[in-house]
Amino acid sequence: MLSRVADDLYWFARYLRRAENTARLVSAHGHFLLDLPREVEVGWGPIVAVTGKPLLEIELEADGGEHAAIERLVVDLTSPVSAFYCIHHARGLLRTLRDRVPRDVWERLNGLHYRLQIEGSSAHNRLSRQRVLDRVIDGCMSINGLLNTAMSRDLAHRFLSLGQSIEQADMTSRIIDVRSSPLLDIDDATAPSPFRNSQWMAVLHSLSAYHMYRRYGRGRITGTRVLRFLLQNPDFPRSMSFCLKVARAELRALPINDVPLRHCERLLGRIQDLDPLALVTGKLHQVMNDLQAGLADLDVSLTHHYFKG
Repeated sequence: MLSRVADDLYWFARYLRRAENTARLVSAHGHFLLDLPREVEVGWGPIVAVTGKPLLEIELEADGGEHAAIERLVVDLTSPVSAFYCIHHARGLLRTLRDRVPRDVWERLNGLHYRLQIEGSSAHNRLSRQRVLDRVIDGCMSINGLLNTAMSRDLAHRFLSLGQSIEQADMTSRIIDVRSSPLLDIDDATAPSPFRNSQWMAVLHSLSAYHMYRRYGRGRITGTRVLRFLLQNPDFPRSMSFCLKVARAELRALPINDVPLRHCERLLGRIQDLDPLALVTGKLHQVMNDLQAGLADLDVSLTHHYFKG
């Protein structure tokens, strides 16, 4: 396989997963804001910060930064973190990959792209925004379903799987970092905050993890349990441990894998050795930054070994 093709497959998968995650994040935050009392002001700044592109000035706007956040995260075709940007660029990459994936994948993505062109402007309207976000989420999940059920487990699928797993691990770490850190100022042992449960639920909903967490936890929602689930659960597909185990399995099947495989195994070991209870009372932000740096190093290693030939 040409290194260019491997690179395109990897980034096609990352763009597709990023679009879904961003739409899901915006949707979950919108529902979270509806559950808060009027006197509680959260705004959209923290959600923009999840993408690594903080826009602190948007919190000074009259609408709490909502319009600017939706523009940056959903509809702006010049913003690398927006859902529409990711769909647009995934479609551009797929043009050169149509012989590598099932034909239905191109038809579904092409249809999603043109549908969003028609409906995209309505994302700023609260009444129609959820329809647009659901279309992105459902479209991306449908395409991923085709890739996982109608595509041979060959070299092309391995690079797709690598892109999906690394992108998901990165988004999970960012949501834990930005959305969970403010909650850790409230000790679970103190008098319960009326909003803590809703805030932790929003963290789980941002990753579509609430129902699986309830099956896993079977108790009240606490910071320690949520962090343990999202970081270390071996069975939930959006946990960091699960994603890196998938990446490790794919790397083991690739040639010339020594350096990237070591990066992946080292990062997985660090996650499995974390103490969630210590994170609740310690330096969660620093740990998440270290994990994100590790994922960036893994990406650089993959680029050097497979995509720059």
